[in-house]
Amino acid sequence: MDKSFDLTPLVDSLSNSFARRLGLNRRGFIHLLQACHFEEGMLQFQGRRTQCDQLLELCRPVLDQLCQEPEEGWLRFCYETLAAGLFPDPSRPPATAKQREAMEFYLQILEWLLAREQSFCPFDPLLDPHWASQEELADSRLSQEYAVFRKAVLRDRFPTLLRIGRDCMPFDPASHTIGVNNVAVHTAQLARKAGLKVDIPLVSAASLSHDIGKFGCRGKDAPRTPYLHYYFTWQYLSEQDLPHIAHVAANHSTWDLEFENLPIESLLLIYADFRVRALRDETGKEHTQIYSLADSYSIILSKLANMTPEKHRRYATVYAKLRDFEGFLASRGIPADMAVQEPLPVSPKAPALCTGEEAISGLRHLTFDNSLRLMDTFSADASFEQLLEQAKSEKNLQRIRTYLRLFEEYNSYMPRHSKRMTLNFLYELLMHREGDVRRRAARLMGRILANSGPSYRKELPADAPATAYAPTLMGYFAEAERLWDEEIQLCLHPGRKISPKHAQRIADNLKVITESLFSVCSDYDAQIMARPLLRRLPEAQEEEREALVSALTYVPVSALDPEGLSSLLDTLGGLLQNQDVPLRLTIFRCFQTMLEQDPDLKARLEPVLAQLDAGESFAVAYQRTVLLNQYCGHQDPLPQADTSELFLSNLKNALHWTVKLVHIDLLRSLAQANPSEAFHTAMHFSNLLSVSEHLPVREYAGSALLSLAPYLTVDQRNEIVVDLTRELETGQEQISYYIPPFLGRLVCQMPDKELIEGVDYLDDLIHGGSIRAASAALHTLGAMMTEPQGCKRAAVFGRVLGLLLTGIAHYDPTIHQTALTVLCRSIFGNPAISQEVRRDCLVRTGKKLLCLLNEPARDSLTFYNHAAMLNHLYRLIVSCEVGGTELTFPEPRPVAFFPGTFDPFSAGHKEIVRAIHDMGLEVYLAIDEFSWSKRTIPKLLRRKIAAISVANMWDVYLFPDNMPINIASPEDLATLAGKFPGRELYLAAGSDVIFGASAYQSEAPGSARYYNHVIFRRAVDRTTGEKLARILRGKWKLVSLPAWCETVSSTQIREYVDKNMDISMLIDPIVQSFIYANGLYLRSPQFKNVLAPGDLYFERARESRAPLPPLLRAAMDRHRGSWGILLRARSAQEPLGWVCGHTVTSSQLLETLGSQDAAAYVRQHTSGRIMMVDSVVSLSPQTEGACRQLVNELLARSLKTDHTYALCRSSGRDSLYQDLLQLGFLPIPGQPDILSVDMRSPMVLIQDVFLWIKEPLRSDGAVRETVEKTRPKLRSALSALFPGRLLLSFDAETLNQSLWHKVQAHNQVLDVPPGVRRLGPYMCVPYGKILADEVVPNTVTKTLHADKVYAANMESFSILEAPGYSSLSGQVRTIKSFRRPVILVDDLLHWGHRIHALDHIFKEERVEIRSIVVGLMSGQGRDLMLTQGQTVDCEYFIPNLNHWLTESSLYPFIGGDSIDRPEEFSWKRPSINMILPYVNPTFLPGSDDKTRIRLSKAVLENARDILAALERRHLETFTTALTLERLAEALYRPRLPDRGRHLRYDLSVPASSYVADDLNQLQRISMTEVIHGL
Repeated sequence: MDKSFDLTPLVDSLSNSFARRLGLNRRGFIHLLQACHFEEGMLQFQGRRTQCDQLLELCRPVLDQLCQEPEEGWLRFCYETLAAGLFPDPSRPPATAKQREAMEFYLQILEWLLAREQSFCPFDPLLDPHWASQEELADSRLSQEYAVFRKAVLRDRFPTLLRIGRDCMPFDPASHTIGVNNVAVHTAQLARKAGLKVDIPLVSAASLSHDIGKFGCRGKDAPRTPYLHYYFTWQYLSEQDLPHIAHVAANHSTWDLEFENLPIESLLLIYADFRVRALRDETGKEHTQIYSLADSYSIILSKLANMTPEKHRRYATVYAKLRDFEGFLASRGIPADMAVQEPLPVSPKAPALCTGEEAISGLRHLTFDNSLRLMDTFSADASFEQLLEQAKSEKNLQRIRTYLRLFEEYNSYMPRHSKRMTLNFLYELLMHREGDVRRRAARLMGRILANSGPSYRKELPADAPATAYAPTLMGYFAEAERLWDEEIQLCLHPGRKISPKHAQRIADNLKVITESLFSVCSDYDAQIMARPLLRRLPEAQEEEREALVSALTYVPVSALDPEGLSSLLDTLGGLLQNQDVPLRLTIFRCFQTMLEQDPDLKARLEPVLAQLDAGESFAVAYQRTVLLNQYCGHQDPLPQADTSELFLSNLKNALHWTVKLVHIDLLRSLAQANPSEAFHTAMHFSNLLSVSEHLPVREYAGSALLSLAPYLTVDQRNEIVVDLTRELETGQEQISYYIPPFLGRLVCQMPDKELIEGVDYLDDLIHGGSIRAASAALHTLGAMMTEPQGCKRAAVFGRVLGLLLTGIAHYDPTIHQTALTVLCRSIFGNPAISQEVRRDCLVRTGKKLLCLLNEPARDSLTFYNHAAMLNHLYRLIVSCEVGGTELTFPEPRPVAFFPGTFDPFSAGHKEIVRAIHDMGLEVYLAIDEFSWSKRTIPKLLRRKIAAISVANMWDVYLFPDNMPINIASPEDLATLAGKFPGRELYLAAGSDVIFGASAYQSEAPGSARYYNHVIFRRAVDRTTGEKLARILRGKWKLVSLPAWCETVSSTQIREYVDKNMDISMLIDPIVQSFIYANGLYLRSPQFKNVLAPGDLYFERARESRAPLPPLLRAAMDRHRGSWGILLRARSAQEPLGWVCGHTVTSSQLLETLGSQDAAAYVRQHTSGRIMMVDSVVSLSPQTEGACRQLVNELLARSLKTDHTYALCRSSGRDSLYQDLLQLGFLPIPGQPDILSVDMRSPMVLIQDVFLWIKEPLRSDGAVRETVEKTRPKLRSALSALFPGRLLLSFDAETLNQSLWHKVQAHNQVLDVPPGVRRLGPYMCVPYGKILADEVVPNTVTKTLHADKVYAANMESFSILEAPGYSSLSGQVRTIKSFRRPVILVDDLLHWGHRIHALDHIFKEERVEIRSIVVGLMSGQGRDLMLTQGQTVDCEYFIPNLNHWLTESSLYPFIGGDSIDRPEEFSWKRPSINMILPYVNPTFLPGSDDKTRIRLSKAVLENARDILAALERRHLETFTTALTLERLAEALYRPRLPDRGRHLRYDLSVPASSYVADDLNQLQRISMTEVIHGL
């Protein structure tokens, strides 16, 4: 028998529990079981599923002795009793003690069997529930809540209840519940493996308990179980204190939720619930299965009766959203097949290569991806609190509005505590200076208080307590009336700390909260929510009355019972006797609203209005007369007023805004009656729209202005349009935000000519430098699309959409967010625009939008805005699909592939693209890296420039970055053609390229000449078809460029940028701003430096072809095997200096040193070979540090022959002594003229600062002098870290010379004569700092831009692409396209982290590494390469390297390693320098705190001096201050030392000032160290 089925423990347990109750001892109880054949009966369940009724028959003899069988039978009794344990049933008599004993006997046996089923039965997704594993719990934020849940459901025997119900009820609760559980969890597990953030224990618990509420639906509630079980589910889980599980489990309604706003755990539950369906057989028994979505949808439709179009649309909408969610999962490799246990590999299609239909699918998936990531933030308490704090601290108005849009979109699904926090935040915004911010906050408060949303409310059971609330995803507040009353109190009495001005703002927005609340709450709720307002009004203080009456204006009459309505009318009638004009006008508005809803109220209100004494107020008299005439049938003459007085008074701040509204009404009616006065009145309304302090006055004046437009001539309308547009240009927040909704609609009422002029002006604002003006222009365009006269006019339709896409492509986050908001919310999500128009907009912009949004969000707020705005787009997609408004796309055009460096993309390039497009082609711009001789800005920046430039051009896209296509490679061209199956392909190229590029010289099949071409030629070009026919074999089309394109060149752009001139005629104006904002192209040569032999070089004496200096020859002749090295200059015949040394053995020390003590000291401290430096001679005083360089070279070379120690004589009175100290030498104790250094584990310094300084500052004498002066200090500080240990320092320029010589040798081009160009067979690929952006002569040289990126906590690092460049794999693919074996080049090889990260990429892309050339290689590095089978050549071999440092990486702002907080553009990525106060350099083992502080101080002082010299000479040379903002003018890749996520640099401050501050910080640290040391 299987050990798991050993019945002995079960029998013992049963005996202990029930023998005594039966009056038996243990033996007697066992005899009873034997008599029942218990053991034989139990064995029948081994290896198969337990049937509850069969087990009951086995247990029946014992049950009969324990208790008489209940009337409904034991199984039904157990089922009902367990259900009553979950939800007490008052109508059911409680079970007797004996009944419970008998039930317990049966349940113990049943649960024992169920616990063992999975061990001997195949897994059944309909019977075996999933319980979260320890590993899953470790990754969950709800592990404790899950433990409580599991304990509760097991205590209440919920799994047992499900299993019993399966066998005794006509429906099958177990199969559905457990099936949903397994589908949801299985999908969640795959999603987790695919990289989605999902809480598996939460999914497990919520899916297992999602229908637990059905056991509470009894009696008269039973028929409404589908609607009521949500309430009971929520009730049970809430009573167990499981708020997060309850939040998901109780809100799984399939039919009325917006899936795009739900957390992934909820979506998975809804998705699984939809797929698990039951069908009844002819006996009425349910049979449950897991179906596909489509099959489940068919089953649902087949069961529905009385199908109405509205109901069918609702079900179709649900199915469409679930299908889209399943499609999103599939796009991440998560299949619907339950048999698949691992995510499937996926190869997402690049957005630019998608068809129109595929682009719409991509937008669907992007919507889900963004929403799920955002809802993860909303679901995590700490993340949401941080988000809310960010919103609270925000000062920028545009960003505040973005946060409000975010909360408007997602407030429905916040947990209850999050809603509480959001309400507090919104209440604070009621005091904001901007009226629209206050209004938005108030409207959102109303929605939250009303539990708003499209029919999310679930029904309550018949006997639910009065305080119960529906368990909706909106976190409906308990005691909603009390909460609303508290908010009213806070609005009317905000507290003593609130200033009167702010208190008035809060009170004024009570009406907005009320309007929002009552516009969305149900009729039943409206009656409840009206009570607090009605209660307060009769007893209101004078200062409260106006706010309360304004609020009551928005309470529906239907929400007032007859008694409440009568009381309200009496109270208002009494308040009308007050002479407070604003209050009386507010009451009139309340009466007007009531009369519009219920005309029968005129019998009650007419006497009140007719008998009212208007007093001296014209506004009161006028408004009273209007009400009587319009609603009560009077025909009284309207009071008259002097219009000039009205104009004047409307501009006075002291006049209450309610009076101004009346004046506007009167002026409008007068103008309509007398059109000759309309223009004067319209100009007045235009002024009010621009300058009024009160938002209602602005909006009322704007609406009145639109109503007068038909009465104006074209010239009059045009004058007003021009005035309002100029107001936008000022960029004033109070003006530019309120004008667009009215200006856009007014512009659309103009003829085509004036309409186009208006769009031109808005175009200029969008392309201008003012963010506020551009944002206002974008909102104006959105308003134009709401006007039927505008959105359907061909003259502007495409132009407006193109400008919105330009805004979305904009580099500024505010403009980007605004443009996306206008397109998605104001157009796609605007029901005021017909669905056909919105559909056309989506079809036109869909693919462009997907391409623009496919880039990572630039900051968190941009991501939040993406998530919120895409929801509007997604709803339109679903609405079109379900509503039958098909998204039809035109036939795809032939393709034109236009490759180039585009550095930058200019107006000339854009003209070429326009001409190609006008030929009927779809244009793909390939920003490539194949012009290896050009010194370009990072590729992704060039892509950004091109994306901005062509955003408004239809059928023009950027070719995917990760697909490099080299037109010189037939293989690449074949790949290109395969990307556009069934479409004609053209290559776009200039005629000079056709006749000059090597790609067109090849006759190989499939080469470029065999493809169709679009050829553009210059104005002076006389290219003919006959000439082209000699080269090209395919079709071609000629494009003649206008003459002005000749004047546009990259060289000219660079020259203008250097002079800070306007380049908006050469490139897109937005690109101009982008270039200047990011310091691009400043002092930047167009071509890379082609390496040439440097002036200084070292020469080994024994390899010299020239005669050696006599002194050197004599010194070398003294000792056999002497070493000699000369320092030479190509510009001089004689050497600049030389060094000579020889090897000393231990036995030769006394003879060599002449001191027994010195010899003994050396013997004690060394072993192995010793280098004795015999003489060092410098013959050129102008060569700085010549002696040090010579000794450095001698010792570096001697390491290769296992020298481990060096000795040198120096008196201490010559310069050599100081040079030796910088190399790490120390005097031997007692022998001050003999210095020694330990060479066993040297440290290396690579001096490379000059490589990162741009010309002309790099060659500036003062700058060079400063750098040279700083280096001895750095070397001395490094030597002090490990006294007596060798420090080798190498100039990067000298290493460059050595390496390019080696690369030429490997590439077989050393023998190429000067002036001759002959490329070698291999390709040079520098992958570190050495040779970066340099060209080795006669060698294809392409830098692979890799960066060392540390985690924020500095505990780990990765090798990633450098900022602004393609991924490492993308760069390697570009290298592969050259079809050459590569020679990899780096400055140093030790641990090999960089080559290790790159090696597997080269292998994956099948790029042959011919050899690796490095400047310095350690023994560790050599061993590593040997194990990898790589061939490595090095200039210097250092067997036991201790540590190495790069000079530039130490200096803040000049260099450093990156920190994983990437910003969008290249030099702004935060970096870290391995010194204090940025990092404690503990990576130098053996050094102490004192020497590390000394090193840090030296580095900071050096950096300060170098930066100050650059700043000084920059100012003198270019007459502009070198601030952080302009640092790229002096440095190739400036860095910003990381200061955390929440501190920002002032870019107007020079870098040296920040370094000085860091020096002060270091001083404080060092003082702390001294204090601790004491």
